[in-house]
Amino acid sequence: MFGKPPEVVPDDLTAKQYHELGIWYLDENMLEQARVSLRKAMSMAPDTETAIQAKRLLDARVPRHEIPQEALDELRRAEPQVAIKPEDAKRTAEKLIKKYPDFEWPHRLLADCHMRAGNIDRCIQSLQSALSINPDCAPALLLMARALTIDMEYDEATRYLQRAQAAMPDNDELRALQRGLDFLIYLDQEDVSLS
Repeated sequence: MFGKPPEVVPDDLTAKQYHELGIWYLDENMLEQARVSLRKAMSMAPDTETAIQAKRLLDARVPRHEIPQEALDELRRAEPQVAIKPEDAKRTAEKLIKKYPDFEWPHRLLADCHMRAGNIDRCIQSLQSALSINPDCAPALLLMARALTIDMEYDEATRYLQRAQAAMPDNDELRALQRGLDFLIYLDQEDVSLS
């Protein structure tokens, strides 16, 4: 699609069009409009593949609760800082958690900071907080699977990975993690050493 989607969600679309518009809003980080559009797709065509896909996107890629755009923008600016200035990213995540306790994404950002610092226990705690707010948050599920894999909790990692795959069935990153996890489980079962 060209340009930006409309600022206001139109009233005269089909369920399929609302679903497509919801994806466009997601691509443009217009999350509140995405929420409205995807909910319209779900209500207009319940029990259809369109409704299933719309719910999957809503659960996995939109915050569970309404969050002001400035908070979303601040989080988006902090995400690349995890690799460059992790302490800045951590401070932003903690500030957003304090200001918006029902916003799952800053918990996931904080977990990423902890993981990169090698603190897997704190990473898992932050992810548990994120998933208590939104159990279907796909990025938190994926990071939890990674953290548990590092912690050699392969069965638990597999469960989180399966939940993430249910939310994002066509994600290449998930497939790569699944292959790696399958290999580690094989090594563990066969008691094979990599050295």
